[in-house]
Amino acid sequence: MKKHILTVLLLTVSLFAVCAQGTKESTASKALAPASKKTITVAVQSFPQTSISAMSENSNVAIRIDYSIEETLVKTDYRDGGKFKPGLAESWEVVDPRHVIFHLRKGVKFHDGTDFKADDVVYTFGPERLMNKSAAGLAVAGPFLGGIESVKALDDYTVEVTSKMDDALLLTRFASYPSQIVSKDSAEKKSFEEFSLMPVGTGPYKITKYDDSVEIVLEKFDDYWDASNKAASDKIVFKYVPELSTRIAGLTSGEFDLITEVPSDQAQAIEKMKGIKVVGGPIQNIYGMFFDTTNDTFMQYPKFRQALTVAIDRKKLVASLFNNLTTIPKNWQSESFGDMFLADYPGVAYDPTLAKQLLKECGYNGEPVVYRSLPGYYTLEQTVAEAVVQMWKEVGINVDLQIKENWTQIMADDNDRNIYNGSFSAYYPDPVGQFWRRFSDVNAAGKGFDVPKDFVELGHVLEQNPDLQVRRDTFKKMLDMFQTNPNGMYLYNLPMIYAESENIDWSPLPIEGMDFTVNSVKGL
Repeated sequence: MKKHILTVLLLTVSLFAVCAQGTKESTASKALAPASKKTITVAVQSFPQTSISAMSENSNVAIRIDYSIEETLVKTDYRDGGKFKPGLAESWEVVDPRHVIFHLRKGVKFHDGTDFKADDVVYTFGPERLMNKSAAGLAVAGPFLGGIESVKALDDYTVEVTSKMDDALLLTRFASYPSQIVSKDSAEKKSFEEFSLMPVGTGPYKITKYDDSVEIVLEKFDDYWDASNKAASDKIVFKYVPELSTRIAGLTSGEFDLITEVPSDQAQAIEKMKGIKVVGGPIQNIYGMFFDTTNDTFMQYPKFRQALTVAIDRKKLVASLFNNLTTIPKNWQSESFGDMFLADYPGVAYDPTLAKQLLKECGYNGEPVVYRSLPGYYTLEQTVAEAVVQMWKEVGINVDLQIKENWTQIMADDNDRNIYNGSFSAYYPDPVGQFWRRFSDVNAAGKGFDVPKDFVELGHVLEQNPDLQVRRDTFKKMLDMFQTNPNGMYLYNLPMIYAESENIDWSPLPIEGMDFTVNSVKGL
């Protein structure tokens, strides 16, 4: 912990040094050609592991890129309160809780030049894609779209979707990840894995290069259908730059126009730099942890897991590490839930006395548990992990923090996988798209936790019953059950903080996706 804090302090000093040096080039910038005026260069801390396409990888780093490439039938307008608007479908009719008919937009072209038609929608949601497994061995689309029974083309521009059961969120599922439509023609010419790295969609940008751990290049799609949402730049170049100091140096020298994952404790120093602006904040995503309850450790005991949750001072984390630039959620909720947001539901209180009592009741006597973390996939990930471990130590919990190199090491299914980090995106403005999706029996496969039968039954009611009050009551019961038998722990709303050149005048969305259309970029 002390060593890491020293590193942060040294980094802070280096920031002011960069500020004083002005336009001095970093080592990396000397090896790279300067960007053209109509190119936006984005330095990111991480690249997608194996794919970019929505239905093959669920990760923050993939979604930020794919947002410009692939589109959904129904558009969620995050700049207008998350309202649903026509996307690749001009209109639709929800016939009943099991059937929806989409009337597709004519004149839309894919990046390969083919016309967007009903056959592409049928192919996108076909079983060969829906149930295709990612590198982690999971069907990524399963928790979202596993309830689809059939997708039929009624004609070239009309599609009928049938669900296996009543679905309270039937339309919502086609307005967000992972329902982006792909070109059947291009997808059938490649393997699922090959296509996932270079997906062909209908978005304002097309992907033209994927060079792992170097750069990903998107270029403006001249035949894009929506003039009100057209590309703002000729080219977007994502550069892999894992070191924060190098990202900052490149931004100040003009090599980069925008950098991601700016730690909140560094934001004030960066904003003092001439021509640089810090933007962003909490997004519709909760940062927390999964608990593996399937191994032969004290993680099996609900009271031990309760102790883990109440031993954390979330207010202190947000104040000391994030300068209050993010917020603490009201339990496992997002305010985007609208009528399903339980405003009066209490959060988990910081109670070290209760934590010690729970440990005593379950017979805990210092047995070690393993907590796996990456060094910096999420903002300040290792720093937060070390602070959390210290809080656990203060109530008597012996946690072995192990810093891993990649997600494969994090997810290795052995007796040492006890606690690991995760983000919990509210892909839908509803608890089904966040809380239930992440802690359902479907998602438990490969995650390492058991889901009680009565919790599953309530989850099905939440998914299927259209009555608002029934759904609110059901959600409350599920949260109550989770308090005493938690399979995970929330910390705070995930912050997405960026630093940018004032010249591009870019504004972020409240999600993982990065928008580079004329609606977000005002400076070019």
